[in-house]
Amino acid sequence: AQERYAIIWPEKSARAASGNFAELLEQIVARKPWADGVVEHIALSSGFVQYPQMAEAAGELLEKAGAALTAALEKGPNNFEIYRETANIKAEGE
Repeated sequence: AQERYAIIWPEKSARAASGNFAELLEQIVARKPWADGVVEHIALSSGFVQYPQMAEAAGELLEKAGAALTAALEKGPNNFEIYRETANIKAEGE
């Protein structure tokens, strides 16, 4: 099942937050979580936007984060992407 969450990382640029995410991602996927005696596979992907440089309205921020997430998912599991206008154009053209 796919879950989607929004994380607000105040006072960090999208590039700085993505670096922190990359470190966190490495640690999470290296672990082998157990659920009911079964090893679960975890994959994380993320789309980053920066407020207010990329958008000011919450809805627009989420839309652009979604476009960046779609671009990250297209690269495969355990990837992240910072929003770019080209990612948004592709998402709108689908």
